[in-house]
Amino acid sequence: GYMLRRMQRPLFLAFQLPLLFLFFSWNGEAFQRGFYPSPSSTIHHSRFRASSSSFIFVPRSNSGVSHQSHNILYHHEAPATSLSSSSHHDDDLATPAPPPRFLQGVDEWMQQHLLEPHREILGTWQEFSRHLLNQVNQRHLQDCQRPSPLEMENKNRHEQPQQSPQLSFELMSSMKNGHHPQSSTTPYKIALQSKPNGAPLLNSTSIEILRQSAEAHWQREQQRQQDSVDNHKLSSRFTYQRPGNYEAHIADLGPHVTEGILNPLLQQHIYPAIRTHFGARRGSSSSSSENDDDERLFVYDALYIRYNATEAAAAAAAAASASAADAIGSSQDGTASIPSTAASPTAGAGQPLHRDLSLVSVNVMLNDAFEGGGTFFENQLLSETTTTTTSTIAPLRPDGGVGHCLLHSSLERHAGANTWKGVRDVMVVFVSATETPRAIQTALLKQGAANWPTATTMEEDNDRMASNPSIPQFWKSLCQNRLALDLMPQDGEAYQYLANALVAAADSYQGTDTTLSQQILQWACQSYEQACRLAPCDARSFNNLGLAYTKLRDRTLHQPAAMSPVNDFMIRETYHRGMQILEESHLAGCNVARDRTALRLNYGLFVANQDDWQGAAEILRPLFLTNRPPENDDDVVWNNARRLYDMCVREMDQQRSQSQVRCQ
Repeated sequence: GYMLRRMQRPLFLAFQLPLLFLFFSWNGEAFQRGFYPSPSSTIHHSRFRASSSSFIFVPRSNSGVSHQSHNILYHHEAPATSLSSSSHHDDDLATPAPPPRFLQGVDEWMQQHLLEPHREILGTWQEFSRHLLNQVNQRHLQDCQRPSPLEMENKNRHEQPQQSPQLSFELMSSMKNGHHPQSSTTPYKIALQSKPNGAPLLNSTSIEILRQSAEAHWQREQQRQQDSVDNHKLSSRFTYQRPGNYEAHIADLGPHVTEGILNPLLQQHIYPAIRTHFGARRGSSSSSSENDDDERLFVYDALYIRYNATEAAAAAAAAASASAADAIGSSQDGTASIPSTAASPTAGAGQPLHRDLSLVSVNVMLNDAFEGGGTFFENQLLSETTTTTTSTIAPLRPDGGVGHCLLHSSLERHAGANTWKGVRDVMVVFVSATETPRAIQTALLKQGAANWPTATTMEEDNDRMASNPSIPQFWKSLCQNRLALDLMPQDGEAYQYLANALVAAADSYQGTDTTLSQQILQWACQSYEQACRLAPCDARSFNNLGLAYTKLRDRTLHQPAAMSPVNDFMIRETYHRGMQILEESHLAGCNVARDRTALRLNYGLFVANQDDWQGAAEILRPLFLTNRPPENDDDVVWNNARRLYDMCVREMDQQRSQSQVRCQ
């Protein structure tokens, strides 16, 4: 457990702060193995709980990429010279970097402790990998074959006369200096937009039809829910729900929308733009088809989304009032030591950082009667070094305004920035490809979509692994994320999820083999470190690395300081960097309340454990300068942070009182 050097502190933490269990999220599911790690990124749709991590389309450039290269280095984490090439190895994408040395140790351990004892179930790694890939390919095939009124790409599109001229597009730079942060000459382009001086993708008539159709759909849904037994307010069907968010699937709005508006846009503008500006490439590890002509683009999903800032502010005000009342009621002297949260609401309507389970996302601006909003990209922080209370980064919008669009690779981790005032309407189209790309394979593996094989048939069996006590549950995540790294060696998120599984494995061996447990924990730290290198703007990796460092330090306290793999400075620097990233995202209008609260709580606990009460209070205080996040699942974490802040204030008051007594 978490130990303090004075007896009253462990008693306080054990009975008043239920904080001593880390919740390492893996593949979109919370796994109770420790404290408050950052959750895995969730995608935009309620049907899946994973995030895409790579991309199959190659821009037309002079990078000299071999289309036959097995180790494709297109990933979301690192800076890019183009829209889809996101590798650090910009000059030699066809030559992948060698894998980190620690992976060899992980592979040998997996071979000895999993594959050999269960060879009758799993077979060799090649056989097991083939089974997992077949599982995710079947999952993607189901999406391709799902009936939809939205048309697939017409393979004969070039032979048909265009009913209207194709739109013109241009690249957008996300950097304030317009360049790669590691180079003064390499441009960094994160999105494509329809040219501001050109025609919009949607005219005012089409936008009005879309708006009326979506509002009619919401009214029907509201009435249906009111008439049902479960009478509750209509809310968004996003995986991550917030007050003020609404969505309508374009396919549900009727043929006057799908056939009259969207299908012509797909065939005449959207599909050709993706082919022209991103290039066409399957990027699949399957051998179902060797002919790239068999690949066709299709719409994975299309949504009309509304962000209502008024409803979001009302929900935040109610949560703030409840928080203030709870703080006063729980205080010993009837007054809260927390800064007041009863000010005017600062919460907006938006979406947190996520990735879309598709290849290209198309975002169409449908109105402009709002403040805030836009699409915030995590990699916009690559050049951000501000330490002030304002940010130089602004979420991206089409410069042409209403009717114009942004296109970006779905592998880019992004967020719907908070809309502070008014109502923001957008249409988002998620485009994928029929041949299973590595982007989708990797995303589904990280989500844990592949089923565990049976002992003899290697067929689907969800319950086989759970019912076999000799195979711990963490192996499923570990194997699938290890395979994801075989497919995408530069995927920082896969390294992060692999590390989460390694931490769980280290805990499972702690009681039986402490030496092996410590070695696995060191591998976990190295995997988190690799994730931080490949994803330098993903604060989740820094938060979880700080937790893993702390656990490793506690298990090696008996070693001389010179031999210890971790020291307090490393832990502080790791947390501090993660805190910087989240503050920069917060200042840019991105909703990072959940990760921000968890990281500051973890950091504050570490500092408080060193008797630095003032330092811990300064770390925690910014959480309470604005209203409490309205998300219900943040209540425990936020309240624990508040209690820890109260404890720090009381300790500081006690130290001042003792100092005054000594002076007298």
